[in-house]
Amino acid sequence: MRQADQNGLFPEYACTTNKFDMNMSGNRVTTNEGMTAATGSKPNGEKIEFSSKETREMIKEFNLDQSYSLRFSDNKVALVDPNLNAQKLSEALKDESPADRAKLTRVVEGFFAPIKYKIDNNVASWSQKYPKEFELGSTTIAHSFNLKTQQYLASTRTTAPYQLKMKIWGSCDPS
Repeated sequence: MRQADQNGLFPEYACTTNKFDMNMSGNRVTTNEGMTAATGSKPNGEKIEFSSKETREMIKEFNLDQSYSLRFSDNKVALVDPNLNAQKLSEALKDESPADRAKLTRVVEGFFAPIKYKIDNNVASWSQKYPKEFELGSTTIAHSFNLKTQQYLASTRTTAPYQLKMKIWGSCDPS
């Protein structure tokens, strides 16, 4: 295993999502820590209890069962998501024109390129905006990684034309 740097950061962490909360236009879905159960609510306030099978299917549908990595180097961090590898990106863009495919590939690669982080009170944090090419309205993601607990949090907020708030908690281990 590699050594931690002067800030206590290892070069790479393998992370697993352990909790999820999404609120989209008043429809809310929340899992427990460990993601073995989920509840929800509709805009009218009606509560929903998801079965364990429905919870597992939802986790799989949102790819929350996939691990991901945080790579720290030279005061920058990169989130490495296995759901966005070159093959999957190519499949997702197969219906685009060659010129648009090349442009969108550069946009996605730029979005996942290493980004500067800052450390305050043993928490590394960074934020980014979704590119307009993603067509998700104005979306900002605030990331934080607690060096002591090795917990990761991504908090997404989208405004017009969508109303979406999402939080994803993960546990990370140096790799």
